[in-house]
Amino acid sequence: MSKHLKSNILFTIFLVFLIISAFLVTFFLINNHNKRVEEVYKAPYYSFKKVSKKDPIDVFAKYPINPITINFDNKASITGLKNKEVETKINDKLAKLDVSKNEYGDNFCYVNFNYSNVLNISCKDKSVTINLVDGNDIILEEIFQNTSDLLEISKDALYRTYCPLMGCEELSYDENNVIDNYLIAGLNDIKNNNYEMILSKDNVGLRLNYYASSDYYPDYFEFVNFNFYNYPQDITIFNRFLTNDNIYEKEITAYCNPQNCNYIFEEYEDNSNYQNSSFLTSKTYLDKRIYNSTGNDITMEYKYEYEDLDLEALESKFFDIIIAKYDLTKENNYKYISIDLDIYNTNYDYKLITYMIDIKEFNKEEFIKYLLGYYEAKTVKEDYIFKNNMIITKEGNIEFLEDNPTDIFNDFNNTVYDYIIANEDNFLGFLGNCDSLDYDVCLEERHYEDLIKDASYAIDKENEMIHMFYQLPIDINMISYVNSYIPYSLFTLKEIE
Repeated sequence: MSKHLKSNILFTIFLVFLIISAFLVTFFLINNHNKRVEEVYKAPYYSFKKVSKKDPIDVFAKYPINPITINFDNKASITGLKNKEVETKINDKLAKLDVSKNEYGDNFCYVNFNYSNVLNISCKDKSVTINLVDGNDIILEEIFQNTSDLLEISKDALYRTYCPLMGCEELSYDENNVIDNYLIAGLNDIKNNNYEMILSKDNVGLRLNYYASSDYYPDYFEFVNFNFYNYPQDITIFNRFLTNDNIYEKEITAYCNPQNCNYIFEEYEDNSNYQNSSFLTSKTYLDKRIYNSTGNDITMEYKYEYEDLDLEALESKFFDIIIAKYDLTKENNYKYISIDLDIYNTNYDYKLITYMIDIKEFNKEEFIKYLLGYYEAKTVKEDYIFKNNMIITKEGNIEFLEDNPTDIFNDFNNTVYDYIIANEDNFLGFLGNCDSLDYDVCLEERHYEDLIKDASYAIDKENEMIHMFYQLPIDINMISYVNSYIPYSLFTLKEIE
């Protein structure tokens, strides 16, 4: 046998050996990984403590706001419990939080949840979740129902947290998927209570922050969101620790729905806006916002000084009028109504009020999910109203201006059309109901007849002006918009028959 042939045979044997070895190593790694996945996914490796049965979260119910005082000076602490031993026990736990301030005076401490005898406070990267009845720490199991499948809920929450980031389209639980490594790391830490629990006040839900290790990313910081709208029948945190007896020194006087409890903590020191929400009827929920747009930048550094308007006192006046005008209490389906209202100064002796009404109708299941923060809930119907026809007079009265000029003036539409043509530069914001995102194309295709028909009008007889207002969103970055004052003198009044 020649040396050349012998060398080729040895090389071939070596190559085959390498291929078989690589195959065996790969098979071993995949098999080992899959066994690990199977271990993590199945009981008894992954199990939870048993808890008692409690009523699930109820968006129609009101829950008590804990009447305690929370202090972050020098160390975190509370006062206001009748049982001082429990209060001391709680303060010992809170004292471990880091309340130190940075150079700007921020301590990054937040009261995330302070209702239903539950307190959740976070400072920097640490948090405390406490049952105020006995001072014990609250564990993950106590957030949920006794029959809840926390393993499936945890996997579902992890997938919902990472799928938008990683591009997975469905909850496949593919053992060879890289996302599975996040699942393993997260599930291990949840199982071992190695997390910081934050009950979100901005969106009704739970967030767990944890440090984890996976096959791909060792020692990384991650989180998982348990959005309550995905598990409304499983969430019991609002009911679990309620008591018949008052555990506080003060009487409980304030209550909130789960979806509006966060507003209790909002304070607007600059008087720039005000927000409140509640059920208008048994099936209609109303979210109200008032924006004080009278601010002037007094420093040229976007620091505004706002007129001293009592927005809270104006709330009922504004919204009672709007609710009556548009008959918003009329019930059919479950409705979520949001009214955003802006107050502006004008060149006249009144303030102009612009308001937008968004009315969404749902079936009951989708309505509950929407209230709990799922803004992609399926609607049955949706209406949108944008108007600019309210004023606050110099006497402080709130009035609607007349907004049916065709009933009052002769040849109103043609007169307005002639005015627009003569002052066309003032109407460059009108783009019509344009299908294109090209501004110049929209300008060419617009029809002023549509603007005149669809605009809203406010007739100000005292100042002899007709306010013409139009707004239509075309795209997130483009709006068809007109805000113009037309001289009253251009028109002649119809004769009264």
